[in-house]
Amino acid sequence: MEDVWDVIVVGAGAAGLAQVRRLREDGMKVHGIEVAAGVGGTWYWNRYPGARCDVPSMDYSFQFDRELEEEWTWKERYAPQAEIFAYLNHVADRFDLRQEFSFGERVDSASFNEDANLWTTNTTVIETNEKKTYESRFLVLATGCLSKINEPQLEGQKDFKGNIYYTGRWPEEADIAGKRVGVIGTGSTAIQAIPMIAKEVSHLTVFQRTANYVIPARNRELTVDEVQSTKNSYPQRRAQQNNLPFALDINQNMKVFNDFTEEEYREEVAQRWEAGGFAFLGSCLDYIVNPEPQRITEEYVKERIADIVKDPRKREILTPKLPLVCKRMPLDTNYWETYNSDHVDLVSIADTPILRMTPNGIELEDGRQFNLDCLIFATGFDAMTGAVTSIDISGREGKKLAQEWKENGPTNYLGLCVSGYPNLFTITGPGSPSVASNMMFSIEQHTDYVADIVKMMKAKNLLSIEPELESQQKWTDMVTQIANATGFAQEGCKSWYLGSNIPGKKRQFMLYLGFDTYVKQCNDIAAGGYVGFKLA
Repeated sequence: MEDVWDVIVVGAGAAGLAQVRRLREDGMKVHGIEVAAGVGGTWYWNRYPGARCDVPSMDYSFQFDRELEEEWTWKERYAPQAEIFAYLNHVADRFDLRQEFSFGERVDSASFNEDANLWTTNTTVIETNEKKTYESRFLVLATGCLSKINEPQLEGQKDFKGNIYYTGRWPEEADIAGKRVGVIGTGSTAIQAIPMIAKEVSHLTVFQRTANYVIPARNRELTVDEVQSTKNSYPQRRAQQNNLPFALDINQNMKVFNDFTEEEYREEVAQRWEAGGFAFLGSCLDYIVNPEPQRITEEYVKERIADIVKDPRKREILTPKLPLVCKRMPLDTNYWETYNSDHVDLVSIADTPILRMTPNGIELEDGRQFNLDCLIFATGFDAMTGAVTSIDISGREGKKLAQEWKENGPTNYLGLCVSGYPNLFTITGPGSPSVASNMMFSIEQHTDYVADIVKMMKAKNLLSIEPELESQQKWTDMVTQIANATGFAQEGCKSWYLGSNIPGKKRQFMLYLGFDTYVKQCNDIAAGGYVGFKLA
């Protein structure tokens, strides 16, 4: 065991890199721990065909260093996994951050010593199985919102003779060329992967439970002029985006829905369809809270499905039944067009669920069998909480965080801290804007906020900080109330925003909607002497 660290940071994705850089800049004794062999976080693991970000690349980047903004050049409107991975490696090298991390090391448990006001973190070195222990005053979990994959276990899965792959842990040696392949899932990941997989395989069978609304990305190469123009305007651009609800410019129309005729609004939707990306969200000021513009958008998207998908059976299966705002809108490139290919089939497992896997493929409850050489699980993540609760975290009086969140949902304060777990911070955790915003902005806001707290506590010789239980409950209730004013949490919605994709997970909307208002609240809390926290 080393000497006591000021801060241990778990994770070497964008959040871990940003947190370690800032804490080191402040003169803190900080060390990072990462289970992967290198930096990158979710962009290290998610190497499936077609993987890319749905936030424009010029905005999905750090703003803490002007030279970094100038020297890195993005190539496409929406960056693919390889480019984002290269960017994060560049950041690690540019700021000499690798030396601050232990790689290939899994965090198994962490416990708070109340007498010493220290966190003890226990790890396992993957390659050697060596056990290690770290002590620190503060523990920061930069473990990612989409990092703990959902791994359904089907009856007979071990008997399958072919290969099984998970999109969230895509292996370099994956071989699907010329094979009969099945994909389970049609969420954001699958919508990116399926068109690319279809190009390689001899036959593709997609097993779909829920049809999704899909918005065209309109991805393309960036021109030299627009890249340079964006670089030149970064200071103003970043300042503007830091004051927007999604920390992203969605070309917000300043009219409310009632200012349009229905025909005018349909034209607005059509223009935004052609523009691609999340521009739909900006079609009118009250889009998120008004079901009428949502209804018209739903109708428009369904009309596009009817235009694109030729087979009536496939078209019916692909047409969504749930409200549009129930889920994050996936961005696609030729997703629906892919189903016009003769070698691509579509099966609704909402109508006829999977019974089991056989040695040769999949059998449905109605007896139909599908012979496969390879099965791909595109079944998403135990989002927001899974990477945290997979660590055995013990707080005051031996309280277990995983058990508390299982019973009560992920109650917290600011999406950053949990009562009963002093000096513990969760970066972009449940209860913060997180994935309902430009993640890079949320990451920097959180890592700076944590660094400011650590710096303040050292300056004032304080030993512990944690939320008051009442403040935590009020915050959690407020996050729910904001969500209930929109369509995101309405009855019937099933999404990973609510934890509905994980059996046994308590249903709770986990995102604070409104990056700009969230930042103001955080700043007001800090300016008031960290209102709602207990400091000792």
